[in-house]
Amino acid sequence: MTFHTKKEIRYFARPFLMILTMSMTIVTVFTIYCAFRRETFTVLNIYVDNEDGGLQMAIAAMMSTAFLVLWFSVFWRELLEKLFAKIKIRDDAIIWKCVFRRKHTMRVQDCRFIGVELENSFNQLDYPYIYFAKVRYPKEYEHKINELKNTDDFIKFWYTEELAEYLLMHFPKERTGSLQSYHFSQKMRHQRKSAHSKKRKKK
Repeated sequence: MTFHTKKEIRYFARPFLMILTMSMTIVTVFTIYCAFRRETFTVLNIYVDNEDGGLQMAIAAMMSTAFLVLWFSVFWRELLEKLFAKIKIRDDAIIWKCVFRRKHTMRVQDCRFIGVELENSFNQLDYPYIYFAKVRYPKEYEHKINELKNTDDFIKFWYTEELAEYLLMHFPKERTGSLQSYHFSQKMRHQRKSAHSKKRKKK
């Protein structure tokens, strides 16, 4: 069975990110084109004519390029896997795929630990990941799972209720201890919130 990222991510974040990235790329390319089209710019000898606005155009081109490079570096490292990764659970293998990323496969019989760990997010929010590992999760990366890369020995995927419930149903309890605890705590938390909201509505 194949699992994707959350629906709100796929249907809203993906298109928004693609439109933003394409717009930034077009603006950057156009700015660079306008800057180097002027006759005062040459490959070996760059002379800036302030009257023609060459300096302003050159600065704009450099700033646009730097911003685009920064954006792509952040997008490449932090967002690509969250937005485009998918995981396939088969009877014999766990397969992780993502665009512009190497596919990783782990045999089910080699997967000893299925748990949940949080990332060290920039906005101080706790985003959970479900991980599949051949060895115990390293303590030095507690609450820092985003710093670990996917390999054939360790696979991580953004937590979803659908994936968690499927794993708890199809994998033995001795492998899914921390996943069971986290999933149960989330369900209890959701029930408390629902009960609290119902009380407020009655008042």
